[in-house]
Amino acid sequence: MADVSSRRARPGTSSTSAVQPPAKSSRHDAPSSTDRSGRARRADTAPSAAAQNPATRRRWRGWRAFCKSTSPHAIGALPLAEHAVRAPPDKPKLEVPMLKQFLCRAALLGFALVPQLAAAGEIPAAIKAEGVLKLSINATYPPMEYKDPETNAFMGLDIELVDALAAKLGLKVERTDGVFAQLIPALSTGRTAFILSGITDTPQRRETMDFVNYMRAGAMFYTLTSSSLKDPSELCGKKVATIRSTTYPGQIKDWSDQNCVAAGKAAIEVVGTESSPDARLQLKQGRADAAVQGGETIPFTSKQEGGIYRVIGKPLTTVYYGAAFRKTDVAFRDAIADALQELINDGTYAKIFAKWELTDSTLPAIMINSEPRK
Repeated sequence: MADVSSRRARPGTSSTSAVQPPAKSSRHDAPSSTDRSGRARRADTAPSAAAQNPATRRRWRGWRAFCKSTSPHAIGALPLAEHAVRAPPDKPKLEVPMLKQFLCRAALLGFALVPQLAAAGEIPAAIKAEGVLKLSINATYPPMEYKDPETNAFMGLDIELVDALAAKLGLKVERTDGVFAQLIPALSTGRTAFILSGITDTPQRRETMDFVNYMRAGAMFYTLTSSSLKDPSELCGKKVATIRSTTYPGQIKDWSDQNCVAAGKAAIEVVGTESSPDARLQLKQGRADAAVQGGETIPFTSKQEGGIYRVIGKPLTTVYYGAAFRKTDVAFRDAIADALQELINDGTYAKIFAKWELTDSTLPAIMINSEPRK
């Protein structure tokens, strides 16, 4: 929430089944491994782990098709094989059929034996069984999330994005509204599946959480339209309101140190509040000269309140909003990232951002921890 530029472990257990060496086979048999019951299984039958992960499944199918090819020259498509086939005359080279068999055995057996594949891109079993995403949010940050004043229903970009995400995963959503300061504790204690409520990805937060980035963000100074303030430099020595539980206070201090204190001017005084509405109230009642919140939210908020706010200057920082996950929930994180990417690919993501007039904040692809996905 008000943490656009700053708005904003449960130990898991894993088991690895013992794997028996491949049973003897003829030259052209695919390698085999054993399932949990000890029964032999051919490695050209995709293990359940690979079948559960779309990216792994695509790689599996590619290798399987290659290995089942009846043409011995199919291997020429692989750089390693090309190198072997074109080896200098004075150097021994691997026969194509033999090299193909070797590569296929290594690749297919590898797919069968890698235990961590079982965790890739999976929704937790408990959530799948219940069919519900239970999420804690802070619905005081329009247009990201807020309550319709007439119906009291949750509204906003984050709300619609999560609803579309849940529909793609075949899940329902149950939301609990609370203060922003309680979102991270709710995640660490398991009261929320993840956080997708106007929270930004910062290095400090990344020490204890992973983020699936879905939107650009940037904190900005703003004031009343009637104010005489024109430039951020005029805020030196004045009071600026913002949510105390976000990273905004620190960003304001950093800006003040660089642009006020360093110039021999008085520092900005930060007025901490509980929420964005509280910060705006401080501004309207004259107890603050300006305020800070996500720049992408200010036009919408101003329109809601009759056009009484305007931004001052440029964004203090450029960061990304993200869905926050416990560090131990890597598989869950990746499943949500995959589903969000599908929303980008099918156009749903663009339509939601366009509806809320935030197209300029979209990303071309989902990121993890502010970095492109690998």
